[in-house]
Amino acid sequence: MGVANNAQLAGSVAMPIKREIIIVGAGAGGLCTGAKLKFRGLTDFLILERSSGVGGVWRQNIYPGARCDVPSHFYSFSFELKRDWSAEYAPQNEILEYFEYCQRKFELSRHILPNTNIVSATWNASTAAWTILDQSGRVYECRILILATGLFTEPNIPSLKGLDRFRGPIIHSARWDKEFDPKGRNIAVVGVGASAIQFVPEIARSAKSVLVFQREPAWIIPKNEDPYSKTAIRIFKYIPFAARLYRLKAWFDKEVGTIIRPSG
Repeated sequence: MGVANNAQLAGSVAMPIKREIIIVGAGAGGLCTGAKLKFRGLTDFLILERSSGVGGVWRQNIYPGARCDVPSHFYSFSFELKRDWSAEYAPQNEILEYFEYCQRKFELSRHILPNTNIVSATWNASTAAWTILDQSGRVYECRILILATGLFTEPNIPSLKGLDRFRGPIIHSARWDKEFDPKGRNIAVVGVGASAIQFVPEIARSAKSVLVFQREPAWIIPKNEDPYSKTAIRIFKYIPFAARLYRLKAWFDKEVGTIIRPSG
């Protein structure tokens, strides 16, 4: 099983495309898996991605104010730290640029087939292999199938009575319309999840009014969104141990030092 380039793969519809390993999704999980496989000398794999590029949720979510909600230094691969984050909680575009950098750094482009939407995966016990079908009718075969599709790939569109009669713009945060201008508008927001916490303050700056409907209150704690100073960025960038130590502190604070107690 050799590795073909993407142009060759795109023309192979009739014959199954065979790989030892197929990964579905080129977000953080898919890229991490691909890099780890290459570290071990395994190159007979293919990453199938339904969008036009890598990054997963950080390519899809472009709503105003989109940024990570854990410290930036904690939001990079342990084997490829990004040491020049601009702020403690980095914006969406900077996170996407990091994952695109990882794609180049670990030479994963030749393993990635973009614009490929998988519709089925069937296990064949007699051949001990998976048969995978994409939306265009292209067939793939592999011995090992890894799903790196993430938790936020599909927006949850509520079925609200009368929604079909509403004549104004209807936008889901996961499918944000970049042309939408909130200035002077009366806006209703349904839900108080992580994306609403980020975009509501942004659109409220120019909207005429913003009314938020919530089923249950969300837990919110303050976070520092100030950019790092130039001195701090230089320290992180040129003293690798400083960035590693800061990441360790973030891990301890978020994974070990946080205690959650149920109410009641």
